[in-house]
Amino acid sequence: MEMLKKESDDIMDQNFNFMKNFVETYQTDAPKAKRNYYMAKLKFDVNEPKGKRDLAKMLYRYLEGLQWVLFYYYRGS
Repeated sequence: MEMLKKESDDIMDQNFNFMKNFVETYQTDAPKAKRNYYMAKLKFDVNEPKGKRDLAKMLYRYLEGLQWVLFYYYRGS
């Protein structure tokens, strides 16, 4: 049990440090922070054509899911 807590704490520390670095970078260079974020979290470069397409697909799927949820809650199943 103690090992799981240590792993959990390590992950939280990594996430905290990642977000701290993200905020610091964003304050001085927002495009670089955005690129680093997508590279670290989603493994694609938003500055490359393929990365831009992947980002657009992800946004489309997100909006599609949001539309489905809203339809479900406001119109029923």
